[in-house]
Order: sequence, then C-alpha cells, then structure tokens
Amino acid sequence: MRVRVNESDDEENMVNARHYHVRFVVGESRVGRYVDCGHSGITHVSDRLLFLAPSIHRVPSEVFHYDSNQVESVVGEERIEEKAKVLKRAGQCDEHEIIEIAFQGPAVGRCALTRDEAHKRLVRVKYVAGHVLGRNNGLVKVALAKTVLESGHIYYEHIHIVPETAISNWSCLK
Repeated sequence: MRVRVNESDDEENMVNARHYHVRFVVGESRVGRYVDCGHSGITHVSDRLLFLAPSIHRVPSEVFHYDSNQVESVVGEERIEEKAKVLKRAGQCDEHEIIEIAFQGPAVGRCALTRDEAHKRLVRVKYVAGHVLGRNNGLVKVALAKTVLESGHIYYEHIHIVPETAISNWSCLK
C-alpha cells in the first residue's frame, strides 16, 4: 500500500508501507456474483468472505460476543490466502511478538438495579490479540495493528494498556 508520510516540515514523499492487523475471525461465507467478462456471456465468481473483529468478549456461561460496529470484512479468493495468515495459540511464553490476552474489563451499570440483580451481574472477560509492546510498572501494552515503512520505521496503532493483575490468561500466537 502506498501512503504519504511527512518526512520533513516542507516536503512530502511517497513511501512503501506494509500494514499488519491482528483480528479474530467472527464469521465466514461464500459470496456468489455474476460479472461481465467482456465476452458474449457473464461469468460466475465465487469468493470467500471473512468477517473480522479486533476483540471479542465473553460473559461466563454465554457464547462469545463482539462489537458489530467494529467488524471488518475481507473478500476474495487468492487475495485472502495471500494476505491472511492464521495464528495458532502456542501457550504462555515471555519472548514472542504476537500475543492474546484475556482480561476482565470494568463493568459500569447503565440502569437501575435492585441489590439482588446487581449481585447476580458478572464482569465480562475481554480477549485482545496483537503485538506486545512491552511490560513495565505492572502494565502490559498491546497494539492491534502495526505499519512498517520501507525505511524500517515501525508505527503501532490501537494500543491497549492493561494492568497485569487484570489479565487472567496469556497466550502466544504463532
């Protein structure tokens, strides 16, 4: 992908950059389309469609949930296989670039509850996968995306800063 980066105060240069995003697959389907191939007839095209979410969460005894407003989609056949890499959980480790953490996020009540209803409420566990930026002062920093410029400079986006005490599970992704 070509992006414009500000190299100095008075000049802008075009450089090559690669974007890497770590996402959870939350759905998959086949898309059938008919296209005009420029000949006398039309051609049927069947593509794979992936739905991806940057994070998922779960309340105990329920299925996984995700924010439908943050779902991205990728369509194609060759493009998906070329550009997408499936990451597998490899257990907990200390020296790995891509990790998945599960942590309990703060629960804020948005409605009036009785004491018993509030007592029954559970805190959801949120799962985030991305590039680990470091651990210090009891905090873990994880970026959901990174951009690598041809000059070697790396920029990280969508950074989550999570207290280590809130993390209930940690997995390295390969």
